[in-house]
Amino acid sequence: MSLLSKTQNKDFFIFKILLFIIFSLLVYFRLHSKTFFDDEIATIGIINERDIFSIYSYVNHWDVSPPLSYILIYIGEKIFGFQYAPLLFLPLQIYCLNSFIKLTSKIFFKNNEIKFYYLICIILNPIFILWCTSLRWYSLWVPLALYIIGKIFFQKHRDFKEIFLILTSLTLMFHLNYLTIIFIFCLYFSNFKQINKEFFNFIKNKIFLFLLIFFINIPQIYFFFSNHLMNSSSQYGDYFFSFLYPAITIVFGNSVFPLEIISILFFFILILILFKNIDIFKKKIFKTFKNLIIFFSLFFIIIFLFKLGHKPRHSIILNYIFIIYFFVNLIFLKNLTLKRLSIVIFIIFTFFGINNTIKEENLIKNNINLPIKKILVFLKNEKNECKIKYVFTHNLNIKFYIKNNNNYVINSKVLKKNNYNCTFIIKTFIANDNQNDVNLVNQHFTKAKSSLKLKNFEYDKFSAIKEKIFKNKIKNNFIVEILY
Repeated sequence: MSLLSKTQNKDFFIFKILLFIIFSLLVYFRLHSKTFFDDEIATIGIINERDIFSIYSYVNHWDVSPPLSYILIYIGEKIFGFQYAPLLFLPLQIYCLNSFIKLTSKIFFKNNEIKFYYLICIILNPIFILWCTSLRWYSLWVPLALYIIGKIFFQKHRDFKEIFLILTSLTLMFHLNYLTIIFIFCLYFSNFKQINKEFFNFIKNKIFLFLLIFFINIPQIYFFFSNHLMNSSSQYGDYFFSFLYPAITIVFGNSVFPLEIISILFFFILILILFKNIDIFKKKIFKTFKNLIIFFSLFFIIIFLFKLGHKPRHSIILNYIFIIYFFVNLIFLKNLTLKRLSIVIFIIFTFFGINNTIKEENLIKNNINLPIKKILVFLKNEKNECKIKYVFTHNLNIKFYIKNNNNYVINSKVLKKNNYNCTFIIKTFIANDNQNDVNLVNQHFTKAKSSLKLKNFEYDKFSAIKEKIFKNKIKNNFIVEILY
């Protein structure tokens, strides 16, 4: 009996359980090995300085996002600590993913081979493992959005309980991020007949539950118009990146740089396959998935026009829709060699992305991936004779990891010449969070360059292409310089 035959029993039930176990382990390994990004460090700072009640008021008057993610991370930190706080979301993530998979995989009921690979690519999707293990809103927003997409576009009818769960999910999403407004808009206009019929019927028969959900959202609607809408300019980029990032994210995600670039070529190959099967597409694919294609197109266009697409996290859900589109097209692809080759390419990218996500290398997030752990090991192992090590750096991440260590003094305003024996001056090319720190580091770097040893730390072989695409200035192709 072949592997495929063994796994397809009872709708791949055992195989899905195995994949979710692997998924859970990968989430754990990712959390264990990761270092925090800048926005996560900012989240930690807010949570450490406040109790759970003052977080709500502070974030609603300061951040561009609602406070629910901060409150949930606060709870997660009390149970698991910051490093593993996203484990709080894991049960709900698995529930939402399983619901999405259960509904969407019905498309492939006549083609178990395609379904087999579809399940692998959806459950072990590296884009989810990368973004949804973060101390940020998208860790919960993305799985809730996928749950709703599954229910709306892949289920013919929804009962009152399911509609209530959808409305509850939308409420949670709205309290996580205002991207939910765009999501609801696209959801409604891509499926308005069915939504009007079922949701107005729900309101008519369950008016109390509807009013309860409505009133729960009123305070956050108030904060959106009074504070957050005015402070949202930091979320906007430019049109070029608001098109480029979603295009890359949709096809292969954000963890296989620089190979994401060939995702554009891969996309055009799929377009050619589409035109080759245009009659099938019109009769079977478009007719079946018309509403989903409208949702996909609307969402892409809006995040592009509002220049929100420059943040890859805003287009994560489109990656899942693309995966559906990809595997559905393979069903109708008659050339077996081309079909197998396409699957192999997609599977390779999936596992390559998982590897990079766990190792935290070659990711698009922040464009350049600073080797924070290697730098920390270097600081610890060099100059062991020094009881106190003087560290000058403008890098937010490095400062975060050494600030509570009594062996380090960070950015001292007073440094005697004899202390240069125990000094590390670290220049990086991102994470310049404080201009005064930048000036201080540059001053000491210039002053000490003739008397200290220079280590160009972590050569970035992709720096030239990153500089052209992402407009980074990476001096001499190195991402960290350390004088010590």
